[in-house]
Amino acid sequence: MNRDVLSKRIRFLLHLLVMALMLNFGKASAAGGFLSVVEDLPLMEGLTEVKGAALIFSTQQGRIVE
Repeated sequence: MNRDVLSKRIRFLLHLLVMALMLNFGKASAAGGFLSVVEDLPLMEGLTEVKGAALIFSTQQGRIVE
């Protein structure tokens, strides 16, 4: 197989993978929203956050959220 053809196929497959990941992330964010204490952590469909029940421990090295 020609190197150029193989390169184009790999690029095409990578584009498909990126699109699939973007569509899947959109479903997760639309289904359940995100936690208020961890902005980039989506909630699974059917779960809800108990407001005010979070325990947050934060230092310069990182944070723990429960």
